[in-house]
Amino acid sequence: MFPRPDRTFWENIRSSVLEGLGVALFFWIFRPLGLGLIPEHSAYPIAYGSIVCTITLIYRLVFPSLFPDFYKEENWTVKKEIMGNLGILCSITLGIIFFHHYYYGENFAHPLFVFLLVTLIGSIPISISVLYRFASLNKKYSKPQELPSVPHQGDVVLVAENGKDIYRFKELYYVEITDNYSTVFHKEEGRLKGELIRSSLHRLEKQLVGSQVVRCHRSYLVNLEKVQKVSGNAQGYKLHLLDGEILIPVSRKYSDIRELFHSSQKL
Repeated sequence: MFPRPDRTFWENIRSSVLEGLGVALFFWIFRPLGLGLIPEHSAYPIAYGSIVCTITLIYRLVFPSLFPDFYKEENWTVKKEIMGNLGILCSITLGIIFFHHYYYGENFAHPLFVFLLVTLIGSIPISISVLYRFASLNKKYSKPQELPSVPHQGDVVLVAENGKDIYRFKELYYVEITDNYSTVFHKEEGRLKGELIRSSLHRLEKQLVGSQVVRCHRSYLVNLEKVQKVSGNAQGYKLHLLDGEILIPVSRKYSDIRELFHSSQKL
């Protein structure tokens, strides 16, 4: 498994715009390779930058919305990361070819030549970058983690969105968001059960300020008292509950495990 970049909507837009500007500036200054592929016209570097910006936004925002299961972080791999980057590279190449042949109708290099040239040049740094990132993250998150001691968590009381439905849990393990509902997993009569509460995770999190139940992921709250072990790989940390039967992901935002465990004491 391999972590997908955890960017917000606006962070994705900013990254694509900056990459487009960088490409435009690169073509404007260097006129690369000396192959005569860059006409002496100021509009061309701007066009190249716009193509890069548009295509990267499609890959980062449109495709994940259309194919959410394919882009789930738990299903992401090094192979998908490399292929995704190569897909972006190939799409940019085709975009440049289309721009020249069909918009300006100019005599441009053979499409296959441009395609192979850009892909071959770009595939090497992309592959090296992805593999290096995978190795670095795997090394970072695979280090053994010593769990700090956590005070005993008493009963937890939660109130639904309507303000009327009140729930009391003696052994709360974790909370997972599901659409407009939150599922509270707790032990009752020795069995783990899920209680559906109509409430956002953020709203429940505010009710739990000062407790041992804290946010560890955009989709999860976890009772730190129930965490038995922490493991990790390139995707990040996993919190083990119930002798490893339950694995809760930890976002990279909360990757400092000791800070996560001490967060409830600071609130």
